[in-house]
Amino acid sequence: MELTGERGTNVNTNTFNLEFTADHSEILRYLGYRGGSVQDAARISRMVSDLYQEVKRFSVPRGIYGTFWLEKSSDGALFLPETSLCFHSQDLETLLKDSEKVSILAATLGRSVDQLISYLLASGEYVKAAIADAIGSAAAESAIEQVNAIVREEAKREGKALTDRFSPGYGDVPLTLQKDILDLIGAKKMDIEVTEAFILKPRKSVTAIVGWTSPSSRCSESRVPDCQSCRLVDCRFRR
Repeated sequence: MELTGERGTNVNTNTFNLEFTADHSEILRYLGYRGGSVQDAARISRMVSDLYQEVKRFSVPRGIYGTFWLEKSSDGALFLPETSLCFHSQDLETLLKDSEKVSILAATLGRSVDQLISYLLASGEYVKAAIADAIGSAAAESAIEQVNAIVREEAKREGKALTDRFSPGYGDVPLTLQKDILDLIGAKKMDIEVTEAFILKPRKSVTAIVGWTSPSSRCSESRVPDCQSCRLVDCRFRR
C-alpha cells in the first residue's frame, strides 16, 4: 500500500467539563416542528422551560478528543499511522482530501439523563419524556460543538483550519466505526460505550471526525455544520 503524509509520534487525548446549553429552536426541531407557529405554543414553551432545568440538573456534560496524523493510500483508504485503524469512505476521503491530521471528538451528557427519560416514560409522562429527550439531543449537539470549538482554537494556533464535522452513521461512514474511534481516544474514561448494535451509551452522546487543513482549503469550515451538507433529505429533523 502506497501511503503519503507525515507519520506522527505522540497521541494525546484531552477531556473537558462542558457547559449545559440547548437552543430553544433546536429543541423544537428535535420535537418535529419545522418553523412557523407551534400549536399550543405557550403550554409547550412552559414545559420546555421547566424540563430544561430538570434535564440540566441530571446532566454532567463532558467532552474528549484526540488528534492523529492521517495517511492516504492510492486506493482511497484512510489510515491513522499511530494506530491500527484503516477504513474506506468516499465521503471522508472527500472531506479530508487536504488534511494531514484528524481529530476524533466525543461528548456526552452522562447516564442520568437516560435514567430521567426512562423514568418519565415508565410513569406514563410521554409528552414530558419526548420533550426531555429533545432537550437532551439539542444539549448533546451543543456539547460536541463546544469540543469542536476547542479543537478549532488549537488548530488555529498552528495556522490550520478545520473541516466540517462528520459523524459515523451519516453518508457512507458506517456506525461500526463508533467502537474503533472511541477506543482510540479512551472514551471509556467518560463512561461512553458502544452496544452490539453500535449505538452509543449514554444515548445523549455524540462522536465526530474533523480534519485539519489550510485556511484556504475549499474543505475548511466556514460555518457551523448544518443539514445542507447531509444527504438524508427526507430526515424529519432536517432544518
